[in-house]
Amino acid sequence: MTTLLTLPSEITIKIFTTLIVDLGHAPRAPVVLDLAAICKSLRELVINSPTLWSRIRLRFFPLDMNAIPPCPPKSSRATTFRVGASWPSVLLPDERPECNGDHSLLLSGASDSLRTLTMRGCVGCLASFPNLTKLNIFQLSCSYEEFSHLIKGSQNLITLILGELQDHIPESDAAISLRPLIEAPSIRHFAVGFANLLFPLSDVQPLPLSYLWMPNLEYLEVVGSRADYGELSGKPFPSLKTLNLRVMSFPVSNAALYRSFAKITTLELDNIGGGELLAAPDENEKIPWPHLQTLRCRFRHTEAAWIEKLLENRPHLTVEVPLENKDEVSAMSGTHDVRVLSDESGLISTEDFQRADWEEEAEENWEDSDFSDQVDYMDDDNWDLDQFDGEYYGMEEVEYNEDEEYEYSDGEVWF
Repeated sequence: MTTLLTLPSEITIKIFTTLIVDLGHAPRAPVVLDLAAICKSLRELVINSPTLWSRIRLRFFPLDMNAIPPCPPKSSRATTFRVGASWPSVLLPDERPECNGDHSLLLSGASDSLRTLTMRGCVGCLASFPNLTKLNIFQLSCSYEEFSHLIKGSQNLITLILGELQDHIPESDAAISLRPLIEAPSIRHFAVGFANLLFPLSDVQPLPLSYLWMPNLEYLEVVGSRADYGELSGKPFPSLKTLNLRVMSFPVSNAALYRSFAKITTLELDNIGGGELLAAPDENEKIPWPHLQTLRCRFRHTEAAWIEKLLENRPHLTVEVPLENKDEVSAMSGTHDVRVLSDESGLISTEDFQRADWEEEAEENWEDSDFSDQVDYMDDDNWDLDQFDGEYYGMEEVEYNEDEEYEYSDGEVWF
């Protein structure tokens, strides 16, 4: 450990970013294997010495989950333990490696303190997270039973994000429609992004999401042009106030579904086709969303007509649009409060699961990193590694006193 503490920062940063899987097609000469073994030993030493670190950021993550040690024993006091799985691109479903239950090794001992979990794919091996408040799963792959166990075991979950949700080949299960709903009264914010439909409409299998009921939902975000097959329809959302629709064209049935959320006060539209189905009055000349107060939208010039429809008979509506559309909307809106839209997007972001260009990574000048400015090596044996220049995430320790109560910040675990 003394040797590690005295190494120059440019050497230390290489230790924590050099894995045998990152060597590519380099010859496996003895000196290369020795170097990888030394780096592995030093990494394991500090990972298993949580009093030395405030964060460990492991962006370049070996695909062999068995090579990763479990969370340190003190991880139950950690507010952050984040492990980044890096992929050349977003993988297709049949390219995802099997989980084999090894995620649980990384999460053992951290379930009680974990506040935020971000991962991709399989959730069948996960334990219950009684204090989890935010769950972000990309390309969810699980059975009804696994999904039910995860949701019911996270009774304090507030935000649920399901990105790139995939349709699957249907099962020959006659009892599939008889499964009970999975009630999640704690969830207030929900976002779902659908991948392209892969099968004929008659062959669509109900997704686990079809059984999820969120009676206290306040924010709903939907991404992708996919018809609803019971994921949202047929369920009451009496507290829903914000609707965010992104990158979609509306089937008539979906337009009717979203218009039925009568208590909406904030509507966010981004890259929408067929918006006239949303904006037009119904057969009784009633306008949708009579309580609408704020409209945030990005639109093309050719779509201005249905935007104008949304503004009719709403004199007190606040409208937020991109700067290039502000004058056009101001001209059509009359007395409306027209503002410039911020760059904030929704909850779903696929960038979290994509790896940066490897060649650009290889060309980085590590000497330019501010690693040495981030570490206080001799502060009572309590390192403060806040960042590794974008390469590491990890475990954040707090000073622990059994006589005091603590408010933990959100922790994250990435796979």
